[in-house]
Amino acid sequence: MKSVLYFVFAAFLEIAGCFSSLAWLRQGGPTWTLFPGIVSLVLFALCLAQVDADLEGGEKAIAGGMPAGKALYLAYWSGRDRFTRE
Repeated sequence: MKSVLYFVFAAFLEIAGCFSSLAWLRQGGPTWTLFPGIVSLVLFALCLAQVDADLEGGEKAIAGGMPAGKALYLAYWSGRDRFTRE
């Protein structure tokens, strides 16, 4: 159960870190605005380092699937990027 919590927390940290970097890149903000993203990605790596090595396959499935699922959910419901069949 402890490992699952690490996976969930790691997924949210990964999304936060990547979003922070992307927002800085697109909006052209000052360099110091990258600091929260860097901290988030470091914490993401530390969370994944706390998981047992026996769960490596689950790590890849959960840590890869949760951010992808959340990104699709946010893209669909944000109102800006509706999926269309054009």
